[in-house]
Amino acid sequence: MRPILGTDNRVIFSAAEKEAKKTIIFTEADNKPTKPTRGTVLHVTGEDKEGKKPLVKVGDKVVISSAALIDFFEEEGETFYHCKESFITVIL
Repeated sequence: MRPILGTDNRVIFSAAEKEAKKTIIFTEADNKPTKPTRGTVLHVTGEDKEGKKPLVKVGDKVVISSAALIDFFEEEGETFYHCKESFITVIL
């Protein structure tokens, strides 16, 4: 485990397998899935607007802050999430 202080790079991730069932349950209030707290990095930008390189890499298993601003999108029936790397608190 390695704690990080992330950059403003954008990260796309999938929910951890044991959280996948939680993340596909939609809340009645806003019709959005609940936020995952763990995931696997699928893609990360090469550098942020200040030229900082990301600390995470594709394949990393990560812990995401519960305060994270996470957006989601669906592609071919699968749900993906994205947030700033700064919301990732630990690389497992």
